Amino acid sequence: MQLKRRFDCILARQARNSRRRALARLWQSADGMVYSTTIAELQRAGIVFRPGEAIAIVQKLINERPAGQPQPPFGPRSIESVVVDELGTVTCTTCDAKPAVSEIAILLDAMLPAGTRLPGALRYTVARALLNVDAPPFDSIEELSSALARFERHARDVVIRDLMARAGAITSGTAAAVIPFKPSAPPVRFKMERRRGLPSDVAAELRRELRRADLERYARQSAATLPDLRGALHQHRRPAGAIMAGLAAGVLLIASGEVMRGDPAAETALAVPAVPAPAPRVPEPARSSLLPADLIDRVESTGDVAVRAGSTLRVSRRTNHSSIARSSRSAIDARATKRRSFEPSRAESNNHRTRTGGVLARLRLQWVRNIFTYRLDL
Repeated sequence: MQLKRRFDCILARQARNSRRRALARLWQSADGMVYSTTIAELQRAGIVFRPGEAIAIVQKLINERPAGQPQPPFGPRSIESVVVDELGTVTCTTCDAKPAVSEIAILLDAMLPAGTRLPGALRYTVARALLNVDAPPFDSIEELSSALARFERHARDVVIRDLMARAGAITSGTAAAVIPFKPSAPPVRFKMERRRGLPSDVAAELRRELRRADLERYARQSAATLPDLRGALHQHRRPAGAIMAGLAAGVLLIASGEVMRGDPAAETALAVPAVPAPAPRVPEPARSSLLPADLIDRVESTGDVAVRAGSTLRVSRRTNHSSIARSSRSAIDARATKRRSFEPSRAESNNHRTRTGGVLARLRLQWVRNIFTYRLDL
């Protein structure tokens, strides 16, 4: 088992060395010439393209025209036909025509395999160029180039030179000493960034100004929309005073009514005067008191008879009037007796009120009676 394991390690080391020697032969120059290599050779040597490096290569293919003539076999741009060199130049050996959108999208997708970590927007742009999403396609190669320019952070030549330096370090075995963590050249921004960093004191002062402006705006809005609180408070005091005055008047009325109903002296002083009875109506004289029709003839014939008749007439008339007066008085007395029989006495009503207690007793306000007293001598 140990021999087999050692034999496998030797074979793996030889394979790595052979790949490095093959890439080194492409890299080395006897007379100081610049050698180049294809993208396929770089991938076979174990170079993993970063998103910025792949975008720089396709942007060079879109915006630059090859200096030499294409050589057979002719075909579209692919990882086998695209060549990069140490100076950052990118050329295609099989085609010199203007690239199509789908051609650049296929090449970019081949340089960025599925396991590569990509921004979501870049992955969506590649899928849109490949017509893999439900979105309008790019109308031209220039539109695709402008969409890819958003993901560029550094100059294209610098990015490609760093890629070739990283590949040379991997082939020579000194990757840790050669691979830089940052590009050697200063970054170049292609898009104008409107946001600028500010010192902390300037930013703090700007925040204070914004807060002050917000407070002033809020104060103006409050003054324009809300009424004066003092005037509102003054308006609310008036109804409260009126309500209290009404309640006090109601309590006074209730108390005075209870005192008047419960004080017998006040009832005597405030008693309604008796109304005199109407004059009795004198009825018509009875038929028995009328004189006979032949009385005059008898008086003329006999004087004595006339004298007796006259005295009888006077007596009958006096008797008639006295009987009428007695009957009228008896009728009035009967009506008064009947009225008194149906009306309860004041003493009984006062006793009833005393037993029930009245409104003040039910409301437990009997103490109000002691506040008000009636003076009959005023």
